[in-house]
Amino acid sequence: MPELDYKHHGFSEADLNETVTVGKYVYGKDTMKFSELAEALKQTYLGTIGLEFMHVQDMEQRNWLQAKMESVLNKPLFTRDEKSIY
Repeated sequence: MPELDYKHHGFSEADLNETVTVGKYVYGKDTMKFSELAEALKQTYLGTIGLEFMHVQDMEQRNWLQAKMESVLNKPLFTRDEKSIY
């Protein structure tokens, strides 16, 4: 997925140490290093669970879905009992 490669957006390796503002609902931090953000995005969007949400017209719903996925790196936190049900 080229959109998740920082070079695709014109950034270089020199940019990886820069601190960026991401907003608290994303990854639970207000700011993070660009390298951390790039890694978090890869973990979230290149894993085994996917969610198509960009077509959702209601921005509040779309932001909610995005926040739910990104706050846990798209790795649902199930208890042992919840996992055994499935």
